[in-house]
Amino acid sequence: MAIKAQRNRARLHILRDNVHRARRDVKLRHPGAAERLKAHLAARLAYAETGK
Repeated sequence: MAIKAQRNRARLHILRDNVHRARRDVKLRHPGAAERLKAHLAARLAYAETGK
């Protein structure tokens, strides 16, 4: 069972990776990538502000 710090760290990496993949898809002109990038950036900023 993961301790709280491990769960938080995993969440940060997931949020970071989602943004990274979305940026790559925008560069490769995949359909819907710009909207996904906005959503993932918003989720990452919300997590940074609230920690949830």
